[in-house]
Amino acid sequence: MGEIKLNAINTRNGSVEYEFEISEDLKKFFSGSKFIIEYNENIEKVPKSILSVPFVGNVLPIVWLTESTLFIEELDREFYYAIPKIKDGYVKMYPESKFDGKIVVSRLVKCEKDAISGKTALLYSGGVDSTYTMCTHIKEYPNLIAIWGSDVKYSNKEGWNIIFEQLQDTAKRFELSLLYIRSSFRDFDDEGALHRSFSKQLKSGWWYGIKHGLALLTHVAPLAYLYQYEKVYIASSNWPEIMPDRCASDPSIDNNVSYANCSVFHDGFPKDRQAKIKGIIDFANNSEQPILLHVCWEVQGQNCCKCEKCYRTMANIMAEGENPKRFNFPLFSEKNTGIQMRNYLYHKALDKEKVSDNWPFISKRVLENRDKLKELPYWDSFKWICKVNFADPYSFGVPLNYRLKHAKGIRGKLSQFKFYRKLHDMKCGISIND
Repeated sequence: MGEIKLNAINTRNGSVEYEFEISEDLKKFFSGSKFIIEYNENIEKVPKSILSVPFVGNVLPIVWLTESTLFIEELDREFYYAIPKIKDGYVKMYPESKFDGKIVVSRLVKCEKDAISGKTALLYSGGVDSTYTMCTHIKEYPNLIAIWGSDVKYSNKEGWNIIFEQLQDTAKRFELSLLYIRSSFRDFDDEGALHRSFSKQLKSGWWYGIKHGLALLTHVAPLAYLYQYEKVYIASSNWPEIMPDRCASDPSIDNNVSYANCSVFHDGFPKDRQAKIKGIIDFANNSEQPILLHVCWEVQGQNCCKCEKCYRTMANIMAEGENPKRFNFPLFSEKNTGIQMRNYLYHKALDKEKVSDNWPFISKRVLENRDKLKELPYWDSFKWICKVNFADPYSFGVPLNYRLKHAKGIRGKLSQFKFYRKLHDMKCGISIND
């Protein structure tokens, strides 16, 4: 059983640095880097009991799973009493794992507000989920809070500047305040070591399955105290029909987080991704304002328009009869993108690589909107999606010359040719008719 002790919290204007010590048996789970959070607000008047919350939220899962003890000098009372409920969400999600670590606090401090402010905030990345939540709660004028160090690396200033410019544009268009937090929270612990130690047991990755929801939400505590937020929204990233069993951001966990009389709400959980895209498009049409989405996993700071996440989001938009260029996919081509998307997924299926469970639902939506989509310029390059089996490479209708060109070796080329010839002989063509 190890120990983690928070020794000091050093603040200067908007910067917080945590000084902590760890027992020898836990050192393998930490990188040796400092844990620093920078707010674009002066947080020197925020009590240490609130400033402790982000540190606690980031190390608690390690404490629980290693059956260790966390020592804290002072902590917000409301957050302390929320911890058992948060842990219960993890326990139910991971019933075969022990969450037996404990937290020892020398002093609990009451930081609740005396009056209800009605103010809200939203963790905002510019992706589909958080944009949908922004659209549905726009009348509350929530503060948008972006966290640099989550999807964009703490050290990547160039990528962050591109994204932040887009976020600023959105905030300005809809008259919302935009705050940002820069944090080394993905650098100070060793996610690789944690993943290797616990992924087999948890059947999930460390960041996705354990860390990100609680880690992100607890970063907001100092701002919640300063701005007297009544509620903080975190957008759902899954929906019940395709949701993996284990995801760190889940209503059973997120909705139990609270601090300084501010509650958290996991928003949009019943909605699937296609429904969220439709909601965003409807909002953009009604407001007559462009929406700049950022979804890319491959290129930090912009949408590459060539990765699975970009293709999937463009397909979501196309399924609703809209042009993805309008939503920040500048390389979209009415003539070529649908074909490039098909070829990309064909190779995934050929290599037996699983793609997102969202694709069949996109196909279903295309069929529902078929009559409308047939009138659009990109239909000819996109209609293959109507009859495809995303696990079967031969259902994509990829031309023989393309298959032969990209088949691996002579044996692969012969296999492709024989399969195509067999289909031809059986008169079972795979092209999709109008």
